[in-house]
Amino acid sequence: MIETTIGAKYYGLLRAHFANPQEDYLAMAAELGRALVKANIPPEEIAELHENAIQRLGVEFPDTKLIGAANLISQPLMELLMAYGLAFRERLDERERAEEKIKASLKEKEVLLREIHHRVKNNLQVVSSLLNMQARAAKDKSVKAILSESRNRINAMALIHSQLYEGGNLSEIRVRPLRWNLRWRKSERITHYELWIMY
Repeated sequence: MIETTIGAKYYGLLRAHFANPQEDYLAMAAELGRALVKANIPPEEIAELHENAIQRLGVEFPDTKLIGAANLISQPLMELLMAYGLAFRERLDERERAEEKIKASLKEKEVLLREIHHRVKNNLQVVSSLLNMQARAAKDKSVKAILSESRNRINAMALIHSQLYEGGNLSEIRVRPLRWNLRWRKSERITHYELWIMY
């Protein structure tokens, strides 16, 4: 049901235009049409709005006079509907522009995320390779062990980073697959290194 205040306003301008036709009343009808869009009033309620106003006019004026002025009475409704349609179209255009802006922003973030992923991945690989070279060149067993452990930590970080990125949904991180993969890697390549993920 359309708001009483809007119905009273429309009836007031319709009655005024019926009694003394003026462009100002048509402009008021157009303004009301734009206001109806902002108030999210559906088109079917506009028909109800006009019908109620006509019924109220019928109480004040004889039917013969209303029938004779049918064209005059319909003018405010036409202005209201045209303004309503234009305002509704503008709202749709604004919504489409907002959606396109959001899509463009998401695309930019995806590109940036891919770039960050590749840079982090490459940097971790470089660090891992350097640590591996240093571990091979080291003659002291304790130094070799420390360098190897550092390399293994870097490899674990790289694995976690890759799986988080490949997961596709950073808002929901699945920990169990990460833990299983790390265990598998440890059993295959790492003999003295252990990584715990708390969850």
